[in-house]
Amino acid sequence: MRRRLALGASLALVLAGCHHVGPDGPEPRPPQVRYRYGEPSDAAGRWLVDRLPDSRWDPALLAAARELSGAARDPSARLTPEATQLATARAGFPGDARFARLYNGGAFPDELLADARAAQGAAPELDVALASRRFADGTVLWVLGVAPHWGDLVPFERDLGLDDPVAIEVDVPGSRELQLFVAPPAGPVEVLTMSSEVARWVDLFHVPGPYLIEVVDIGEDRSRVVFDMVVYVEQDPPPMEPLPVGIETQDPVVATAWLYTALNERPPEVAAPEVPAASPEPAPPEEAAPPPEPTASVPEAPDSTAPEPVEAAPPIVGRPPRALRRTASAT
Repeated sequence: MRRRLALGASLALVLAGCHHVGPDGPEPRPPQVRYRYGEPSDAAGRWLVDRLPDSRWDPALLAAARELSGAARDPSARLTPEATQLATARAGFPGDARFARLYNGGAFPDELLADARAAQGAAPELDVALASRRFADGTVLWVLGVAPHWGDLVPFERDLGLDDPVAIEVDVPGSRELQLFVAPPAGPVEVLTMSSEVARWVDLFHVPGPYLIEVVDIGEDRSRVVFDMVVYVEQDPPPMEPLPVGIETQDPVVATAWLYTALNERPPEVAAPEVPAASPEPAPPEEAAPPPEPTASVPEAPDSTAPEPVEAAPPIVGRPPRALRRTASAT
């Protein structure tokens, strides 16, 4: 099957290469959602691949890491989930990517290796990329991108027309039950079943905007996100905005103490006015209840209309999928 997927990916590249050549030269190829494997071109990338034996360098993941490093305008800039999702969507990377950052004087970021190994977990391989940016004061920002690699994907176009169908074919060795989540720009999330090594046609793109597509391997004890992708229907991806700065996670104990202090120090003029209590009305005299009649104890029949207990969904390994969270909020 891996050979068939490789042939399918090669055929897609050949067909993409046979684009029309006009008077101004060849037309640009449409962006695709696909893995793009290669060799790192700088010393930092080669250092990362050497330190992670089961890793594979992906230029699409590198493009996302570079966009995130370029969007950091200040050392206090944070990598938000919205920014990382947009960066991977613009790059067309299909994996469940996670990112980490580090500022130092320019040495290779050994501290980020533990994050990479933790992200791999039990995955047989790990997609990696490492981007850097040097500021005027000599500080270097490192952005590490990693994604556990559970399977392969046949490439497809990232930008779609209205009502265009898409064939999604994946190869996930050892998968148990694959479910395909499609989250439209508005409305409920669609959940479709699919099988490994079989193309699943998706015809749900009837509204312009971004669509989140996730493939989740559902297991008895736990589940995991295998692919996390975005396609755009009749819309270009939005540009990367500067990362937010100056927002830090507060200690909950300190935040609670600050809140109580602020409430206790309120000016008197903003205090809530006192409301006079209403005079209570006399309660009517209670009547004695009649004694209960003796009845025989009869066991109640089971209610056939009562709902059966529903088993809880298995926990998700790694980062919880956004489509599942949207499904829960819609129900």
